[in-house]
Amino acid sequence: MHPKEYKKEKNGTGHITKLQLENSEIIVGVDFTDNKRVNDVLANENNSSFCCIQEKRTSTYR
Repeated sequence: MHPKEYKKEKNGTGHITKLQLENSEIIVGVDFTDNKRVNDVLANENNSSFCCIQEKRTSTYR
């Protein structure tokens, strides 16, 4: 989760998603390339890991 969202939004999508997904966790940061926790989770073959990304997209439906 982006640090700004973590500090500001205590009821945003990241927090709500964590409440709904058992054994999930929020890891705060911007670049997780060298993040030990992220790399440990991804390296563990017993884990099923998913990254939830919220993007803004502009679409026009007609």
